[in-house]
Amino acid sequence: MSTTVFITLISSIDTVLMPHATRLFSQHKHNEGYVMIQRVLNFEAYFTIAIATGIVALSDKLIPWFFGSSFADMNTVLPILSLLVIVIPGGMSISRQYLIPQDRIKEYNNSVYLGAVISVILNFILIPALGAIGAAIVSVVVETLIWLIRLKDFWKNTHLGYSRWQFTVNTLTGIIMIFVIKCLTTNMSATPTTTIIQAALGASVYLILTTILKANPALPLLKQMWDDFSKKRNGHS
Repeated sequence: MSTTVFITLISSIDTVLMPHATRLFSQHKHNEGYVMIQRVLNFEAYFTIAIATGIVALSDKLIPWFFGSSFADMNTVLPILSLLVIVIPGGMSISRQYLIPQDRIKEYNNSVYLGAVISVILNFILIPALGAIGAAIVSVVVETLIWLIRLKDFWKNTHLGYSRWQFTVNTLTGIIMIFVIKCLTTNMSATPTTTIIQAALGASVYLILTTILKANPALPLLKQMWDDFSKKRNGHS
């Protein structure tokens, strides 16, 4: 449930930008549209990686008070499902801003059909043996496959994609964040207060490290907005 909420919130960016992408492609401003998609992918990845690794770090203290003791198996399932926060918004961004605006419905459908076939096969294999964990693994494998297929298509036709430096640094920083949270809060009880402390600690570590390592895409955007605002203000003065 928690992963679905985050996926829905992040994917709302696509809903807002899809008309803009459609307008750019209809005006044959393809390069401008491709660059915009790349920026959106990197911007989304920055937050989705933080959220996914944050779920892994917080799950053992979050599940007991949020879901209840009867959901102890979620300690294994939730970290697996956290990967969906990264791959689903990424795949949806490419489809909504790249494939659909260019009327490439066939490519969009092919990735969905392939994912459905793989899902059926893996469900028959893994769910009887692993239960809920198997279902979680299937979901991650299928959605990752769809994401990679669409990402490969985007890169093949535009030679654009995620910033390797940013994606790598964000991932490593997220892993560091997990270790910091686990080490500093291991003796705390499973309460809402602990979860708040963990979230604040993780956000601080992630923000500071990614900023120092110049892997925070929000900063250039904020700088550009400030520069545009300054130019307008000086123009009216």
